[in-house]
Amino acid sequence: MINTLLNILLLIAFVAITAKLTKYMIEVKKWNLMKYRWYIAFIAPFIIIIPTVAFENLPKFVLQLSGFIFGMSCIIFFETTRLMIEKKELKGVIYNNTIPKYKKKK
Repeated sequence: MINTLLNILLLIAFVAITAKLTKYMIEVKKWNLMKYRWYIAFIAPFIIIIPTVAFENLPKFVLQLSGFIFGMSCIIFFETTRLMIEKKELKGVIYNNTIPKYKKKK
């Protein structure tokens, strides 16, 4: 019971820390993650797939590390998308009515 509760708390902390790290990288460090977010999303599954296919017996630590990096890259992708929607750089479901639609000139 305590082990399960600890795992849940660690998962929540992992997501929160990665989200804060993404916001820090974009707003404070001015890294252009917005431009590369689709590259991050495309490469993320290969972080787990390539080592698993290439090597038969990987240590548990390597699999956990690749899962950790995979999780971070997925959270970075979704967090950059959320920040773009909040800044109205990307049209999303939330701000669908607030962004003016471009009308074709006749």
